Amino acid sequence: MKALPGDVTVYETLRELHRVEFPKPKWLVEHLLPGAGLTVLAGEVRIGKSCLAIQIARGLVTGEAVLDRPVTTIPRVMVVQADCTPEEWQDQTRNIAGPLDQIATVFLPRYWLGRPEAVRSITQAITVLQPGLIVYDSLNSCASLDHDLNTRAGMLQTVEGILRLNGERPGLLLHHLNKDHEKSGVARIAGSHALVAACSGILQLSRIGCLGTLRIASRYRLPPGLETVDMRQDPNTGAWKVIVPGLPPPGSPWP
Repeated sequence: MKALPGDVTVYETLRELHRVEFPKPKWLVEHLLPGAGLTVLAGEVRIGKSCLAIQIARGLVTGEAVLDRPVTTIPRVMVVQADCTPEEWQDQTRNIAGPLDQIATVFLPRYWLGRPEAVRSITQAITVLQPGLIVYDSLNSCASLDHDLNTRAGMLQTVEGILRLNGERPGLLLHHLNKDHEKSGVARIAGSHALVAACSGILQLSRIGCLGTLRIASRYRLPPGLETVDMRQDPNTGAWKVIVPGLPPPGSPWP
């Protein structure tokens, strides 16, 4: 192996490459949320992304399984919220997370990546709170007004700004898709190849009525059968639950 300038690594033969024992990936939520890099949770507006993000945050700080998958417990999750008001967020989190001390929320103005004072504030909050995961709600609300998310350059500027803030911490970035993006499939889930290339994983949420499907695309190899999760959303709390054999059909009382 040779390391060259510009972060270039050369393996002169496949034999040399195959001798290397690379570390196994670490998961915050097994085969769902990697313990490194930025994962995108994408879906149409008001489809239940924030509810799922809250469930993930709750599971990580309490040790409870998320969608029947084991978690690695972390001391704190920080939510960077630029998509709703404190009152709206209070209502969304009340029934799923409850009054947990380990989930912090920082409310910022929309398009805060283009406001130096807001970036300084979030940097200070990260330093003080030391979260094990940062949730960003949402990509459109984080992006600077100067960043055109329909272009490769604009998307990369936004993602790189978030990655700089995260440092070595993993992040979960919520992204609102329009119907055209949602139909285009996992390969173009974020509306831009640039976003897909910059992320550790993509979670695509779709829903019909109270039934939902989560499609998982990851840089890390997933065991067969774990790329898709079929779920049902509790109409009272908004929480998602994995559909298992024997679950009552849609329209039946929540078990």
